[in-house]
Amino acid sequence: MPISTNHLTRVSKTLGRLVMAALIGTLGLWQPSLAAEFTCAGGDVACLIEAIKTANANGDANTIILEAGTYTLTAIDNDTNGPTGLPSITAGLTITGAGADTTMIERAASASRFRLLHVAATGVLTLEGLTLRGGDLGRQKYLWGGGIHNLGPLTITQSTLRNNTASYGGGISHGGTLTITDSTLSGNMADSGGGISVVGYSSLTIANSMLSGNVADSGGGISLFKSSLQITNGTVSDNVANSGRGIGGATASVTMQNTILARNSVPPTGVGPDCAAVFMTSQGHNLLGEPTGCDISLAASDLMGDPGLSAFVDDATPGRGHFPLLPASRAIEAGDDATCPPTDQLGQPRVGRCDIGAVEFQPAEGEVVAIRQAIFVDQLSVLAVVATSSAAPDAELFVTVPECLAQVPMRRITDRYLLVRTVPECGDLDGHTVTVTSSRGGSASAPLR
Repeated sequence: MPISTNHLTRVSKTLGRLVMAALIGTLGLWQPSLAAEFTCAGGDVACLIEAIKTANANGDANTIILEAGTYTLTAIDNDTNGPTGLPSITAGLTITGAGADTTMIERAASASRFRLLHVAATGVLTLEGLTLRGGDLGRQKYLWGGGIHNLGPLTITQSTLRNNTASYGGGISHGGTLTITDSTLSGNMADSGGGISVVGYSSLTIANSMLSGNVADSGGGISLFKSSLQITNGTVSDNVANSGRGIGGATASVTMQNTILARNSVPPTGVGPDCAAVFMTSQGHNLLGEPTGCDISLAASDLMGDPGLSAFVDDATPGRGHFPLLPASRAIEAGDDATCPPTDQLGQPRVGRCDIGAVEFQPAEGEVVAIRQAIFVDQLSVLAVVATSSAAPDAELFVTVPECLAQVPMRRITDRYLLVRTVPECGDLDGHTVTVTSSRGGSASAPLR
């Protein structure tokens, strides 16, 4: 039987590949990949521990997939820079939770004190879709990171660190490179850095993430020492500390954009600056409560005052704990579209002009009226109000200022409603409340500024 040209071509190509493989192997240029993927059944701590050990041993980039469940650690695995419940990460590793289902790694409440995770300088760790909670080193000095102590590159995505305790860095202590996206740190406690403590010429990058309810003596949300922070579309609110309620530090720099830093407090009065002792660079479109404790030069697009946040919401899905924006929040449509991520912390698209902070405003069912600007210029006795309605263009909006104006119609221009009016008969309206009501039933109120 004659041999076809196609057959000869296939044989030639096969021989070529075999010869090339042999040459590469002979020259020592090829090594088989040892990377592995492990899957652990829900709550199987022994599987998780063995998978980490195997990943460390093969030295390649490995993946551990944790099925939905709670992985409860009951004993100390090692004493690397302090007691730790899981083996120290010394190689490349990704640990992934079960998507939208809750996947938790926690320390048993009855166990001795230890942190959950340690990342060595040689380690590279990525965490996705997980909740880490209950790590506890107590407040003993020089023990770092109740949830995680990181010395290498660490990336955290769609995850939560909650109710962890240490002397430095209740949630995370960090001395390497750390990136946090679409995540929540809440309820962590420390002497310094309730949520995160960053030291030693290290860098921290935060996007679309929330720090709330963390408590410390200094740096309630974040403490920085000889280190830097870049935060974009973050929300740092309702953290508590004696100094640096939201962000505090020394020899540290912070760059902020599209971020809410407000409503952080000091016990017992609840008043005081949101930051302390850091050099802060605004790249614009931030909403700041009280930044007087920091060296900061505000941009023209920055806003000051009440951020207009609703109550904290957490449905226990990793990374989704957040403050919804109230309809009258000044953060709505005040961000920079050129730098906002395309989706927010919850994975929702950022529509129209993006909002400041970690989450986009989500209108409730029915009409939502929002006051975008409410200004009284004392010298000119001019009242200016800008509002929007989710029922536009069918809605008519009206402005009321008690003891001055009642149900004055606003003019609609494109998607906004406007009222500019001289009101010398009203006297000084600064601090008075303006209310916008709609013919469709919605309403909103805001103080005049």
